[in-house]
Amino acid sequence: LKRIDLCDGFCGWIINKFLKITPKDEYIYYKLQQKYNVEEMKKLSIKFQIPLDSGKLFPGTRIFSKFVVNKEDLVYNTRAWCFPVDMTEGAVLRYRMSGDKIRPNRKSGSKLLKDYFIDNKVPREVRDKLIVLAKGNEVMWICGIGGIYSGPKPDDPAKTNIVKIWCEIQ
Repeated sequence: LKRIDLCDGFCGWIINKFLKITPKDEYIYYKLQQKYNVEEMKKLSIKFQIPLDSGKLFPGTRIFSKFVVNKEDLVYNTRAWCFPVDMTEGAVLRYRMSGDKIRPNRKSGSKLLKDYFIDNKVPREVRDKLIVLAKGNEVMWICGIGGIYSGPKPDDPAKTNIVKIWCEIQ
């Protein structure tokens, strides 16, 4: 495959005799699909650690983590989320899997991640590229969407050991 870099993070490449213009990470994802079995790539799972920089493991996305020491470091948005450290014990970073569940808006009931994506109109072609933080099939955080779990948001680093996780999508 030949690729030419364009402006604003896009690139052009030829596939099946057609010119395709996409974000660079889509091209990287496509190249990995060609190099590795797609199902094997989806099985990639790394133990969540603090500190963490997993930029080399997930194509097009870098995941970071650190301990929170100041209240100003507490962030809750689509790219970053904070958790009590004990909640992250045994958690892994991976792509979504069949049977994954979430607890939207800290409610007591759970919902299949697939249904959550459908309800929130997450494009089908994006779903398999999203990285999640999960314990078993319980998803706690989705890179680019935010934290989805049933516990209260920690609010004081002096009282609780808190870890911040965030992502940069390239």
